[in-house]
Amino acid sequence: MAFIFGKTSADNLLGTSGNDTIVGWASGGNANSTSGNDTLNGADGNDSLAGGTANDSLSGGNGNDTLDGGTGNDTLIGGAGNDTFISSQDNDSINGGDGIDTADYSQLNQTITLSGFGTIEKAGKFGQDQLFRVEKVIANPNVANNTIDASQSLAEVSITVNLQTQSLAASNVPGLGRLSFTAVNFDNVKGTNGNDSIVGDRQNNRLSGNNGNDTLDGGLGADTLSGGAGDDTYIIDSTTDTITEAADSGTDTVLSSVTYTLGANLENLRLTGTSAINATGNSLNNILIGTNLSSNTLNGRAGDDSIIGGSGDDILNGEDGDDRLRSGLDNDRLNGGSGDDVFISVFTGGFPGGNLLPPGLGETDTLTGGTGADRFILGDFISVFYDDNNTVNPGFGDFATITDFDSSQDQIQLKGSSLDYRLEVIGNNTRIFLDKPGAEPDEIISVVLGRNNLTLDSDDFLFNYELEIPGKGTNNSLLTAEVLGSLSSGSNVNASGQIATVQPGDNPDFDFYNFSLANSGTVTIRTVTSGDSVLGLFNDTGTLVQSDDDSGGNNSSLITSSLSAGTYSISVSKFPFLPEDGGTFSGSSSRPDFSYTLEVSVA
Repeated sequence: MAFIFGKTSADNLLGTSGNDTIVGWASGGNANSTSGNDTLNGADGNDSLAGGTANDSLSGGNGNDTLDGGTGNDTLIGGAGNDTFISSQDNDSINGGDGIDTADYSQLNQTITLSGFGTIEKAGKFGQDQLFRVEKVIANPNVANNTIDASQSLAEVSITVNLQTQSLAASNVPGLGRLSFTAVNFDNVKGTNGNDSIVGDRQNNRLSGNNGNDTLDGGLGADTLSGGAGDDTYIIDSTTDTITEAADSGTDTVLSSVTYTLGANLENLRLTGTSAINATGNSLNNILIGTNLSSNTLNGRAGDDSIIGGSGDDILNGEDGDDRLRSGLDNDRLNGGSGDDVFISVFTGGFPGGNLLPPGLGETDTLTGGTGADRFILGDFISVFYDDNNTVNPGFGDFATITDFDSSQDQIQLKGSSLDYRLEVIGNNTRIFLDKPGAEPDEIISVVLGRNNLTLDSDDFLFNYELEIPGKGTNNSLLTAEVLGSLSSGSNVNASGQIATVQPGDNPDFDFYNFSLANSGTVTIRTVTSGDSVLGLFNDTGTLVQSDDDSGGNNSSLITSSLSAGTYSISVSKFPFLPEDGGTFSGSSSRPDFSYTLEVSVA
């Protein structure tokens, strides 16, 4: 056993074969242990301390020190300064102390797993290290499957990982809040039971969200993504990416910049980017959404699907099930397939009263119902579709063609009443015109092929039947507002729903409710929610009567308004969106989903 002390200059200190204590001095230096259980103290300066084959204790002191425990179960303490710890075999305890400290496993030649409790599991029976106050971990880039595993973290903790930028952050850590780290050369990530955000890199990553509402983005490479339980979002940029979801594990959404077909147990698919790509659903009740920058083909497959096109000449195929097909701008083809389908082939802009363009302006759309009792919506209680408001010509540049109308079960929905329209038979086809006043030419709305015996007063037509809304709602089946019924003094009604996560570039999500007021009264409308909600109240002309975002307290909304008898609509959305604003969300980060209860009372 020996006690070895350095001087005030930079020293090279070497231990003996016994249990040594080596103490450096102020200017830094090198201290090396051999075979005993040695204690190496660096003191001030930038020191390099190396343990031997036994169980050593290394303390860097002040300065930017490098500590290598060697083999054995070592204790490494960095102290002040930005210290680096060189990993080796066996079970080490590493405490970085102050500064930005690094645990370097790049020379270990073994796969490592970093846990949410700061442990490093080394493959090949190389042992396990415990890290304290270490801000950066470097894995060996030449071995596979280096993993960040936060699956055993405490319930309230969530992580944000980006393997491209080598960043790792843990949020809601008890007593500590948010902790940020640098994780270098990791391939795979296992998330927490919270709401995680995980982004891969160029490698073939395996990303698992565990429980919670997670967002997984594999980046480049052939990635394997598994969200686990919760409402997860997957970002796909390659046809080689694979998503694994269990049944009944939440409502999941895929955001894809390539042609994509939903796999088993995935519910929703939104196309992104500028390419002419396609989307195909599965046997579930899917929501499929095209892009606003190209032409897409959207195929529902089985299930009762909601299929939404954007701008571009889109093809929407409902196929099996009772589907709702809604296209946007340009010339679209909508095919219902089997089932009782609903068709809306125009872009309606904002709701209510916020239409950016007359619905159907410049569009010639083709609607094919297929089998089943189908409904073709050519107007709602706000707008007549395909009316270009041109007072000079009859509008043959914008109309819908219905190819297979079946009078025994199909219906055409129009705004207003039968007195507002006229029919014109040309051979075996019927043209539907909006009856314009005076000498103004009547406006063509639709051509119904193969039918020359339609009458406006028959069951072939519906008038003011359904309120048409944009966006994606959960309790309004995408296109139809929830009906609260006729209310009067003393009425109290409740409804509940969920507003979906809004990603940058998305159209905001809205839920709508219609009610009629039998007599004048004071109506109080309130959301009960932990999310940041916005309420809108509109009259039957689509005019905003009142809105509120936080008067209800705790992010809830409250409206109290004296109203006359009539028909009204309520919108529920995420701050700061109102339906009449139109457009897409231009923020840089997503707005999370929330559930709510809507309370409506009349005094």
